[in-house]
Amino acid sequence: MKKTVINEITIVCEPPNVPFYIRNKGQEAIVEYYESWVKEFEEFMRDHRSQDPISLSVERHTIDVCSFCGLEWDVDDVGFPFCCKEAQEEYKTQNNQTILVNVSIPLPTTPTD
Repeated sequence: MKKTVINEITIVCEPPNVPFYIRNKGQEAIVEYYESWVKEFEEFMRDHRSQDPISLSVERHTIDVCSFCGLEWDVDDVGFPFCCKEAQEEYKTQNNQTILVNVSIPLPTTPTD
């Protein structure tokens, strides 16, 4: 089904590279590292020379993706996913639904005398 992932972060300055041991912990650890670095950098700038307050921030940009195939999450009006069969099967199971096909079959008519 749908999961939200961080696909981009924006920092308005060039921070140092993320240490290898943090990169191995995943996206959330990387974002937390940058948030901590930004706070320390703000404190450094505040204590340096002019002592004027500055403001830096980390912006998280997320997208919703399918937990099965990794494609961007796209659903119809009732929430039925388009991306892959696994997501569709999970949707049917969770919503206890069977997809019904409405078919009209004309019956033969008997001639009346």
